[in-house]
Amino acid sequence: MGSSRRQYDKAFKKEVVRLVTEEDRSIAQLARDLGIHENLIYTWRQKFREDPENAFSGKGCLKPQDEEIRRLKRLLEDNTEEVEFKERVNDFTANFGGILHSFSSALSSVEQNINSAISALDNDPFPQGFLPVELADNTLEQPASELVTSLTNLINWVDSPEKEAVFSSSNIKALKELLELLQNYRDKIPAIEFRPSALEEVACDVIDLCKHIRQGSHPGTLIRDTEKKAEELKRITSLIGLRHLKDATIEMDYEVRSVREYITLHEPKKTPSSYFTIGELISGSLTNIANYRGNMGVKVEI
Repeated sequence: MGSSRRQYDKAFKKEVVRLVTEEDRSIAQLARDLGIHENLIYTWRQKFREDPENAFSGKGCLKPQDEEIRRLKRLLEDNTEEVEFKERVNDFTANFGGILHSFSSALSSVEQNINSAISALDNDPFPQGFLPVELADNTLEQPASELVTSLTNLINWVDSPEKEAVFSSSNIKALKELLELLQNYRDKIPAIEFRPSALEEVACDVIDLCKHIRQGSHPGTLIRDTEKKAEELKRITSLIGLRHLKDATIEMDYEVRSVREYITLHEPKKTPSSYFTIGELISGSLTNIANYRGNMGVKVEI
């Protein structure tokens, strides 16, 4: 295992050079006395002759031209990172416009699908354009009231001495709970924006319970009327949900188009950029430093 390299400070090197240059000491003899290789002394003397002021700068003490090179390297790295960041931002901005365009196209497709679903439900009672929540809530009143009447008649019929053979007690209880909710849905569901979905669930439950009545044990007109009224309430609530979804889609598309137009109008114009390699910049800096020190009559080591 090799020994570690000995380190000599600036003062030691200068003193060795002084002994050689001012006191004419023999380099070979001085090297033997100090226990160092004589080539080191030759090297120190040569460096001192070339630049007495900055000789033996040592670790962490760079010569002015070396410090300038290091500063320029740091500056170039910082500027390069800044330019690259700005280019990435500009590229993202340009791509973002394309992303918004795709998003807007997707929203248009969603709106078309919603329109198809609305058409499939037939007889949309609502006017074209934005559907106010209050108007939708008022429209629920009639189909809900009609279902209350039909459901009341059905319950009166199944809740009879022969009910065990027609309908289970648990199902009759469930129908009565649904009827109570329909009769008082405005009080039980204070938030009007939640009423359509809640009443749609009630209508679906009524339809499902009607299917549990044993076939042939009930008057067909009564059960069919109840199912028909439940289906109508379900249709209206579905229309309300689709219309609100359409309104949200149109509003979102409007916002997307607005952002896209803003980005398009304010998109930065790309200008040709000049690129320099680190080698070119350092080489130019060294040339300038060398010319300066040459004009000042100072020799520079590059």
